[in-house]
Amino acid sequence: MKNPSLSFIIPTFNRAEKISGCIESILKIGLADIEIIVVDDGSNDTTAEIVGCIPDPQKKIRLLTNNNNFGVSFSRNRGLEEAQGEWVCFVDSDDKLNYEEFVSWYEKCKQFEAELFIAKFTINGGPIQIEDYGNIAWICRNNEELITSYMTNPVGNSILTYVWAKLFKLNFIRSNKILFDEMLAVYEDTDFIARILAHKPRIYCAPDQVYDYYQPRGLKMTAIENPLGFEKALQVYSEVLPDREAAAALKKCAVDCFLVKTLVIELTKKNPLIFLKFLDNFFDKVSDIDYRNIKNKTLRRIVRFRIHTSMWLFVAALLIFRNAICPRSDISPR
Repeated sequence: MKNPSLSFIIPTFNRAEKISGCIESILKIGLADIEIIVVDDGSNDTTAEIVGCIPDPQKKIRLLTNNNNFGVSFSRNRGLEEAQGEWVCFVDSDDKLNYEEFVSWYEKCKQFEAELFIAKFTINGGPIQIEDYGNIAWICRNNEELITSYMTNPVGNSILTYVWAKLFKLNFIRSNKILFDEMLAVYEDTDFIARILAHKPRIYCAPDQVYDYYQPRGLKMTAIENPLGFEKALQVYSEVLPDREAAAALKKCAVDCFLVKTLVIELTKKNPLIFLKFLDNFFDKVSDIDYRNIKNKTLRRIVRFRIHTSMWLFVAALLIFRNAICPRSDISPR
């Protein structure tokens, strides 16, 4: 049998209520030469049974099962090892493809020579402003300009913070030995993209909204050991830039901005455990933070206020002003 041209990799854990909608949205694109690799990361619900019951007359779906819950990075790496396509597309198991947009975008991608194609996305069906995009319909992005733009004002809705809504050339990933860091629990996407860009791929960005990200409402409890994947990514980015002095200054600016603004994002997204981890790291680094690196005026004042006051007054100020600091449209998924 001929190898597929496109491999979809779906890591999943206890997503019985979402997984069928995810897979069916991929099958709806109607492309014959695809494979769907579902990596069940030790689910203890009916996820595997539901995947097995999805009608698949052309045998496009391959279900791999981990014997334990090893995490999303392990599962994506396993998918990369098993993939047979020329291109790889990562999909989270609670998300969906906007299949008509995806097909149109994928057909356009074939007209260009590149190692990475980047598209836009929606959140819960609604469009979102992505800061890195210009107004040109299709544009080849310069690595150094893209990295500099991101490090100048990180977090936000950056195209460098997520691996989905993208096409990766599989041979480019394998020849450069790029895998997800399995020690990172969050911002593993940011780290992976950083190491992709370090090898200077040709990149095309497009305005097509090919992916719908599901952002759950309400309280979200996530156990996090190491939330600082962004620091690892920023180090990689700083090493790519040829001007070492400028790169060091950008990295300092980015760490200050990222660490503080992420506090507000996790607070607004109701992720208490991640918020507390970032808060702990913030206070470890507070003496080194230069509040002048933070563009948001309200947040800059609050951080300056913290340098001269207590932790609890700082947290209270974040709670009071969180909507002014980080409005809903500026909250990016990971």
